[in-house]
Amino acid sequence: MDFPRLVYRSATEHLSVETEEQHVAALKDGWFASVPEAEAKKNAIAEAETAPAPVSAPKATAGKGKQAIAAPAPVSAPWVQE
Repeated sequence: MDFPRLVYRSATEHLSVETEEQHVAALKDGWFASVPEAEAKKNAIAEAETAPAPVSAPKATAGKGKQAIAAPAPVSAPWVQE
């Protein structure tokens, strides 16, 4: 790979790196080797931020000021053989 070279965050934001070490560090820090890669990531982030939050099932916990419901105690009956 030839140096110096550019890395990109968008089509208008770029950074010049002088060595392989700087190049690797920049890529780990969120820079990209090409404009198309940078724009694809930028678009993916924008879509994720505007997507509706996933619906999750309600949690089985007691609400504020309410007592949790305990499991019923075992019942002993004369017709039950243990």
